[in-house]
Amino acid sequence: MAKSSIIPGVTSVTSSPAGGTETTTLDRINPAAGYTPSNSLIVQDAINYDDPGRDQIIPRLGLVNGTGNLAKKFRSDYGKFVYSERLVLGEKVAVIGVKLSKFYIECRRGGIDLKFEDEKRTFATANAAHHAGYAIDFDSKHTDKVEEAATLLLLVSGPKDDPSGDFFIDVGGHSFAPVAFTVRRGGYRSVYRHLFSNENRAKLRGGKLWETVWTLFREEEESKKNDNVWVEPRIEVAARLSAEDVAKLEAILPTFTTMPTAKES
Repeated sequence: MAKSSIIPGVTSVTSSPAGGTETTTLDRINPAAGYTPSNSLIVQDAINYDDPGRDQIIPRLGLVNGTGNLAKKFRSDYGKFVYSERLVLGEKVAVIGVKLSKFYIECRRGGIDLKFEDEKRTFATANAAHHAGYAIDFDSKHTDKVEEAATLLLLVSGPKDDPSGDFFIDVGGHSFAPVAFTVRRGGYRSVYRHLFSNENRAKLRGGKLWETVWTLFREEEESKKNDNVWVEPRIEVAARLSAEDVAKLEAILPTFTTMPTAKES
Protein backbone atom coordinates (compact mmCIF):
# COMPACT_ATOMS: atom_id res chain seq x y z
CA MET A 1 0.00 0.00 0.00
CA ALA A 2 1.26 3.49 -0.80
CA LYS A 3 2.48 5.52 2.18
CA SER A 4 1.49 9.09 3.01
CA SER A 5 3.83 11.71 4.36
CA ILE A 6 3.81 15.35 5.37
CA ILE A 7 6.62 17.53 4.09
CA PRO A 8 6.99 20.75 6.13
CA GLY A 9 5.51 23.70 4.34
CA VAL A 10 3.99 21.78 1.43
CA THR A 11 0.95 19.70 0.60
CA SER A 12 1.22 16.04 1.56
CA VAL A 13 1.75 13.59 -1.25
CA THR A 14 1.38 9.84 -1.31
CA SER A 15 4.39 8.06 -2.75
CA SER A 16 3.56 6.14 -5.90
CA PRO A 17 5.26 4.26 -8.72
CA ALA A 18 5.32 5.91 -12.11
CA GLY A 19 2.13 5.65 -14.12
CA GLY A 20 -0.18 5.80 -11.11
CA THR A 21 -3.71 7.18 -11.17
CA GLU A 22 -3.95 10.82 -10.24
CA THR A 23 -6.85 11.73 -7.99
CA THR A 24 -7.96 14.82 -6.09
CA THR A 25 -7.91 16.33 -2.62
CA LEU A 26 -11.46 15.03 -2.25
CA ASP A 27 -10.21 11.46 -2.11
CA ARG A 28 -10.61 11.40 1.65
CA ILE A 29 -14.37 11.47 1.07
CA ASN A 30 -14.40 10.57 -2.62
CA PRO A 31 -15.74 7.18 -3.71
CA ALA A 32 -12.64 6.69 -5.81
CA ALA A 33 -10.74 6.24 -2.57
CA GLY A 34 -12.61 3.02 -2.07
CA TYR A 35 -11.48 1.67 -5.43
CA THR A 36 -7.94 3.03 -5.48
CA PRO A 37 -5.35 0.30 -6.20
CA SER A 38 -1.92 0.30 -4.60
CA ASN A 39 -0.26 2.04 -7.56
CA SER A 40 -2.29 5.22 -7.27
CA LEU A 41 -1.20 8.73 -6.49
CA ILE A 42 -3.27 10.47 -3.83
CA VAL A 43 -2.83 14.15 -3.02
CA GLN A 44 -4.24 15.43 0.26
CA ASP A 45 -3.92 18.66 2.21
CA ALA A 46 -1.66 18.21 5.22
CA ILE A 47 -4.38 19.66 7.41
CA ASN A 48 -6.45 16.53 6.77
CA TYR A 49 -4.14 14.59 9.05
CA ASP A 50 -5.71 16.41 12.00
CA ASP A 51 -9.28 15.82 10.86
CA PRO A 52 -11.00 13.26 13.13
CA GLY A 53 -13.04 12.17 10.12
CA ARG A 54 -9.99 10.32 8.78
CA ASP A 55 -10.31 7.78 11.59
CA GLN A 56 -14.03 7.17 11.37
CA ILE A 57 -15.45 4.11 9.67
CA ILE A 58 -18.64 4.42 7.67
CA PRO A 59 -20.69 1.26 7.05
CA ARG A 60 -21.55 0.16 3.54
CA LEU A 61 -24.94 -0.50 2.06
CA GLY A 62 -24.94 -3.40 -0.37
CA LEU A 63 -27.41 -5.14 -2.67
CA VAL A 64 -27.20 -8.92 -2.77
CA ASN A 65 -26.68 -10.24 -6.29
CA GLY A 66 -25.75 -13.61 -7.74
CA THR A 67 -22.00 -12.99 -7.37
CA GLY A 68 -19.72 -11.05 -5.09
CA ASN A 69 -18.92 -11.02 -1.41
CA LEU A 70 -22.50 -10.48 -0.27
CA ALA A 71 -23.75 -13.37 -2.42
CA LYS A 72 -21.47 -15.76 -0.55
CA LYS A 73 -22.78 -14.67 2.83
CA PHE A 74 -26.43 -13.92 2.04
CA ARG A 75 -27.28 -16.28 -0.81
CA SER A 76 -30.84 -16.78 0.44
CA ASP A 77 -31.36 -13.00 0.53
CA TYR A 78 -30.87 -12.35 -3.19
CA GLY A 79 -32.24 -8.94 -4.16
CA LYS A 80 -32.19 -7.50 -0.66
CA PHE A 81 -30.24 -4.59 0.79
CA VAL A 82 -27.69 -5.39 3.48
CA TYR A 83 -26.29 -2.97 6.04
CA SER A 84 -22.61 -3.22 7.00
CA GLU A 85 -22.37 -6.79 5.62
CA ARG A 86 -24.34 -8.07 8.61
CA LEU A 87 -27.96 -6.84 8.70
CA VAL A 88 -30.53 -7.63 5.99
CA LEU A 89 -32.85 -4.64 5.56
CA GLY A 90 -35.15 -5.98 2.84
CA GLU A 91 -36.00 -5.26 -0.79
CA LYS A 92 -37.03 -1.67 -0.05
CA VAL A 93 -35.51 0.86 2.34
CA ALA A 94 -36.09 4.53 3.12
CA VAL A 95 -33.03 6.70 2.45
CA ILE A 96 -32.03 10.35 2.61
CA GLY A 97 -29.29 11.69 0.33
CA VAL A 98 -26.47 13.56 2.06
CA LYS A 99 -23.47 13.76 -0.29
CA LEU A 100 -22.91 12.64 -3.88
CA SER A 101 -19.50 11.96 -5.39
CA LYS A 102 -18.95 10.93 -9.00
CA PHE A 103 -15.89 9.17 -10.43
CA TYR A 104 -14.79 6.94 -13.32
CA ILE A 105 -13.84 3.31 -12.97
CA GLU A 106 -11.96 1.06 -15.38
CA CYS A 107 -14.26 -1.52 -16.97
CA ARG A 108 -12.19 -2.80 -19.94
CA ARG A 109 -8.47 -3.37 -20.24
CA GLY A 110 -6.62 -4.69 -23.27
CA GLY A 111 -9.90 -5.50 -24.99
CA ILE A 112 -11.16 -7.66 -22.11
CA ASP A 113 -14.12 -6.60 -19.96
CA LEU A 114 -13.12 -6.64 -16.30
CA LYS A 115 -14.97 -8.82 -13.81
CA PHE A 116 -16.28 -7.89 -10.37
CA GLU A 117 -13.25 -9.25 -8.55
CA ASP A 118 -10.62 -7.66 -10.84
CA GLU A 119 -8.56 -4.76 -9.53
CA LYS A 120 -9.56 -1.59 -11.36
CA ARG A 121 -8.06 1.82 -11.89
CA THR A 122 -10.17 4.83 -10.96
CA PHE A 123 -10.14 8.46 -12.06
CA ALA A 124 -11.64 11.51 -10.41
CA THR A 125 -12.44 13.14 -13.78
CA ALA A 126 -13.19 12.17 -17.35
CA ASN A 127 -10.24 14.30 -18.45
CA ALA A 128 -7.84 12.28 -16.29
CA ALA A 129 -9.19 9.03 -17.76
CA HIS A 130 -8.91 10.40 -21.30
CA HIS A 131 -5.27 11.44 -20.83
CA ALA A 132 -4.51 7.97 -19.47
CA GLY A 133 -5.71 6.49 -22.77
CA TYR A 134 -9.22 5.38 -21.79
CA ALA A 135 -12.43 5.81 -23.74
CA ILE A 136 -15.59 6.78 -21.87
CA ASP A 137 -18.40 6.39 -24.40
CA PHE A 138 -20.68 3.50 -23.39
CA ASP A 139 -20.77 2.06 -26.93
CA SER A 140 -17.06 2.50 -27.60
CA LYS A 141 -15.14 -0.51 -28.95
CA HIS A 142 -11.85 0.86 -27.63
CA THR A 143 -9.61 -1.71 -25.96
CA ASP A 144 -9.41 0.35 -22.75
CA LYS A 145 -12.52 1.92 -21.30
CA VAL A 146 -13.91 3.46 -18.12
CA GLU A 147 -17.48 4.02 -17.06
CA GLU A 148 -19.24 6.51 -14.80
CA ALA A 149 -19.87 5.53 -11.19
CA ALA A 150 -20.67 7.27 -7.93
CA THR A 151 -20.58 6.76 -4.22
CA LEU A 152 -23.54 8.14 -2.33
CA LEU A 153 -23.39 9.12 1.30
CA LEU A 154 -26.89 8.28 2.52
CA LEU A 155 -28.94 7.87 5.63
CA VAL A 156 -30.64 4.46 5.50
CA SER A 157 -33.54 3.35 7.65
CA GLY A 158 -33.21 0.36 9.94
CA PRO A 159 -34.28 -1.07 13.30
CA LYS A 160 -34.04 1.40 16.17
CA ASP A 161 -33.38 -1.48 18.56
CA ASP A 162 -30.38 -2.84 16.63
CA PRO A 163 -27.72 -3.71 19.26
CA SER A 164 -25.12 -1.55 17.49
CA GLY A 165 -27.08 1.64 18.15
CA ASP A 166 -26.20 2.71 14.60
CA PHE A 167 -29.75 3.76 13.69
CA PHE A 168 -29.77 6.75 16.00
CA ILE A 169 -31.12 9.50 13.72
CA ASP A 170 -34.90 9.76 14.17
CA VAL A 171 -36.55 11.87 11.47
CA GLY A 172 -39.53 11.47 9.15
CA GLY A 173 -40.91 8.50 11.08
CA HIS A 174 -37.81 6.35 10.57
CA SER A 175 -34.55 5.62 12.40
CA PHE A 176 -31.54 6.21 10.14
CA ALA A 177 -27.84 5.37 10.04
CA PRO A 178 -25.19 6.88 7.71
CA VAL A 179 -23.90 4.59 4.96
CA ALA A 180 -21.86 4.67 1.76
CA PHE A 181 -23.50 3.13 -1.29
CA THR A 182 -21.65 2.75 -4.59
CA VAL A 183 -23.60 2.65 -7.86
CA ARG A 184 -22.60 1.79 -11.42
CA ARG A 185 -24.33 1.25 -14.76
CA GLY A 186 -28.11 0.99 -14.28
CA GLY A 187 -27.78 1.97 -10.64
CA TYR A 188 -25.76 5.03 -11.62
CA ARG A 189 -28.33 6.13 -14.18
CA SER A 190 -31.39 5.38 -12.06
CA VAL A 191 -30.18 6.40 -8.59
CA TYR A 192 -27.28 8.86 -8.76
CA ARG A 193 -28.77 10.91 -11.58
CA HIS A 194 -32.13 11.20 -9.80
CA LEU A 195 -30.46 12.35 -6.60
CA PHE A 196 -28.14 14.72 -8.45
CA SER A 197 -31.03 16.30 -10.36
CA ASN A 198 -33.03 16.64 -7.15
CA GLU A 199 -30.09 18.31 -5.43
CA ASN A 200 -29.72 20.87 -8.22
CA ARG A 201 -33.43 21.68 -8.19
CA ALA A 202 -33.33 22.01 -4.42
CA LYS A 203 -30.49 24.54 -4.67
CA LEU A 204 -32.55 26.67 -7.06
CA ARG A 205 -35.28 27.02 -4.45
CA GLY A 206 -32.81 27.50 -1.60
CA GLY A 207 -33.19 23.97 -0.30
CA LYS A 208 -31.00 20.94 0.38
CA LEU A 209 -30.70 17.39 -0.90
CA TRP A 210 -31.50 15.98 2.54
CA GLU A 211 -34.96 17.57 2.68
CA THR A 212 -36.34 14.57 0.77
CA VAL A 213 -36.94 10.99 1.88
CA TRP A 214 -36.62 8.43 -0.91
CA THR A 215 -37.53 4.79 -1.32
CA LEU A 216 -34.57 2.73 -2.52
CA PHE A 217 -35.69 -0.51 -4.14
CA ARG A 218 -34.41 -3.19 -6.48
CA GLU A 219 -35.31 -4.11 -10.02
CA GLU A 220 -34.33 -7.26 -11.88
CA GLU A 221 -32.51 -6.95 -15.19
CA GLU A 222 -31.85 -9.58 -17.85
CA SER A 223 -29.06 -9.73 -20.40
CA LYS A 224 -30.02 -9.68 -24.08
CA LYS A 225 -26.87 -11.65 -24.94
CA ASN A 226 -27.23 -14.57 -22.53
CA ASP A 227 -29.43 -15.90 -19.75
CA ASN A 228 -27.75 -13.82 -17.06
CA VAL A 229 -30.10 -12.12 -14.58
CA TRP A 230 -29.19 -9.62 -11.86
CA VAL A 231 -30.70 -6.90 -9.69
CA GLU A 232 -29.97 -3.18 -9.75
CA PRO A 233 -30.99 -0.38 -7.38
CA ARG A 234 -33.70 2.12 -8.26
CA ILE A 235 -35.05 5.11 -6.36
CA GLU A 236 -38.21 7.18 -6.10
CA VAL A 237 -39.39 10.10 -3.98
CA ALA A 238 -41.34 9.13 -0.87
CA ALA A 239 -41.85 12.30 1.18
CA ARG A 240 -40.52 15.71 2.18
CA LEU A 241 -39.12 16.22 5.65
CA SER A 242 -40.56 18.85 7.93
CA ALA A 243 -38.58 22.01 8.66
CA GLU A 244 -38.03 20.69 12.19
CA ASP A 245 -36.55 17.42 10.89
CA VAL A 246 -34.33 19.24 8.41
CA ALA A 247 -32.98 21.45 11.20
CA LYS A 248 -32.35 18.35 13.31
CA LEU A 249 -30.38 16.74 10.49
CA GLU A 250 -28.31 19.83 9.80
CA ALA A 251 -27.26 19.93 13.44
CA ILE A 252 -25.64 16.49 13.21
CA LEU A 253 -24.58 16.14 9.56
CA PRO A 254 -21.11 17.67 10.13
CA THR A 255 -20.24 14.77 12.44
CA PHE A 256 -20.18 12.23 9.62
CA THR A 257 -20.09 14.00 6.24
CA THR A 258 -16.27 13.89 6.29
CA MET A 259 -16.15 10.12 6.73
CA PRO A 260 -14.19 8.24 4.06
CA THR A 261 -16.50 6.30 1.80
CA ALA A 262 -16.21 2.58 1.18
CA LYS A 263 -15.65 0.36 -1.80
CA GLU A 264 -18.32 -1.36 -3.84
CA SER A 265 -20.16 -4.29 -2.26
